[in-house]
Amino acid sequence: MKKLTGFLFVSVSFSSLAQSLTPTVVSSTGDYYVGSAATLSWTLGEVVTDTYTGTSNQLTQGFHQPDLRFSVIEDLATEMTLNLFPNPTNGLVNFEVKNNLNTLQVAILDPSGRMIYVTTYAAESVLQIDMSAYADGIYFMQVTTESNQKIKTLKIEKF
Repeated sequence: MKKLTGFLFVSVSFSSLAQSLTPTVVSSTGDYYVGSAATLSWTLGEVVTDTYTGTSNQLTQGFHQPDLRFSVIEDLATEMTLNLFPNPTNGLVNFEVKNNLNTLQVAILDPSGRMIYVTTYAAESVLQIDMSAYADGIYFMQVTTESNQKIKTLKIEKF
């Protein structure tokens, strides 16, 4: 009887070592895409995740663990100062760039992303834009170079 009990104990011990813990996702939907410049991995149903960073490790709670990769993005706005005033506005808004040597393109987009205003900006001048014809809300001003390189996006509040 002792031999049978010992045999069963050893058998159960070995069978419990045979289990594997592979990451699985239980959600209503999700997918994974790979492109030439980026990857996108998503799941639906993960409401809240927390990320804890230690000295050598990082833990993201939840069932979706992304593979993080970082790229360096050149910030073109570090050498110049962009001023937008008054903001919020109910009429005219002034845009000024200091330490700028190039011609810039200034575009205003409505909340849906539609371009409603576009012009070029000459170096070291003040651009006045009349916002009185537009509805109250939030608008975005995109500042780009002549070669279409994005410099900065500013928020305009119209009341």
